Amino acid sequence: MSSPGRTSLTRRVTFAAAHRYRRPDLDDAQNAATFGLCARPSYHGHSYTCDVSVTGDVAPHTGMIVDLGVLDRILAEEVRERFDHRNINLDVPEFAEDGGLVPTGEELARFIAGVVQARLPAGVRVQRVVVAGRSGRRTSPGDARHGWLSARSASCSPAARRHGCAARPRGCSPLHRTGECAMPH
Repeated sequence: MSSPGRTSLTRRVTFAAAHRYRRPDLDDAQNAATFGLCARPSYHGHSYTCDVSVTGDVAPHTGMIVDLGVLDRILAEEVRERFDHRNINLDVPEFAEDGGLVPTGEELARFIAGVVQARLPAGVRVQRVVVAGRSGRRTSPGDARHGWLSARSASCSPAARRHGCAARPRGCSPLHRTGECAMPH
């Protein structure tokens, strides 16, 4: 019999979606200056992976933090069904122009953390959400990021918090951060 104690579990969900970066309070030129190619009106797409880590006490009678069927159902409904084969700006109200959120990796990770947390059983907490999106552009073998855009919500490394994220895909503005997020903690 395993002993009780706090531990974490990570599950992965994938989805393909289109988006663009645009703030309605900025005109087209300001959006282009702020977000670069990511502000183009024709949108662009990614194949995303989303890793959600939860933490809680291991129940001695099951050996689990949470029933995997329950967690997988939450991830299917709150992530895959919400985002897969959608235009995030048009099909997800929170990311529509009047919804207030720009669909950056950081905002996606933060949003997903919130909607998943709201559905978890008592005693189970979202520990971390990592959203990574494969861009459609070709990258050279020397590109350390190999075309992956990623953002984390929740527990980022101390180095990321101190230094922020300098790496970014070509064509996107400095506001489009990749790697570990530089959000305030």
